[in-house]
Amino acid sequence: GRSGPIVGVFEVYDDVTPLVVRTNQLQWLATGVVVVLLGLLFAFLTLIGKRTFNIVQQQYEAIRRNEQILQESEEKYSNLFQQSGDGIFLLDWHGRIHDANRRIEQMLGYERDELLAMTIDQLHPENASQLMHQRTDQLLQNGLAQFEIDFITKDGDLLPAEVSVTMFELDGERVLQGIIRDIRERRRPEQALRHAREEALEASRMKSQ
Repeated sequence: GRSGPIVGVFEVYDDVTPLVVRTNQLQWLATGVVVVLLGLLFAFLTLIGKRTFNIVQQQYEAIRRNEQILQESEEKYSNLFQQSGDGIFLLDWHGRIHDANRRIEQMLGYERDELLAMTIDQLHPENASQLMHQRTDQLLQNGLAQFEIDFITKDGDLLPAEVSVTMFELDGERVLQGIIRDIRERRRPEQALRHAREEALEASRMKSQ
């Protein structure tokens, strides 16, 4: 009499077995899909990571190249600045001297530190202020001004010079670069000729008396 329930239980188990198998198959399928998706995601992230790394590396190398080019340009400018046969000033818009090369030190007799504590007006005779204002207007209009003016050396002598001033921007500030050429040799024949002319006029005036 007890065989009936046992058979019934086996029948129930027998009916559930396909469902369990099917459930297991679906679980394995879902697990497989998840594994595949995770693999694809990992591959995608790896690809993106490599591309991002390559982009960052390229940008870094470009920055390094630009820095190297800038450094080389600065070194070339520094060499030209210091080795120039003409004196060179760098000034701000208010006439304060920000830099000066070795040639201008030789021409005026000042040390660089002394020049950096001065303004350009201190290196000109007082009667040159009007000329400087005129050339400032010319500089604003054309971006370039060329003229002749006297400088006062540290010994108090006058140094006639030809000046070429250009204006440009550096770090958002207006900067003036003045190239100073000593024209004493050019002036000597002119002065001698003027002196001879004055002597001739004086001799002529004395004869007429």
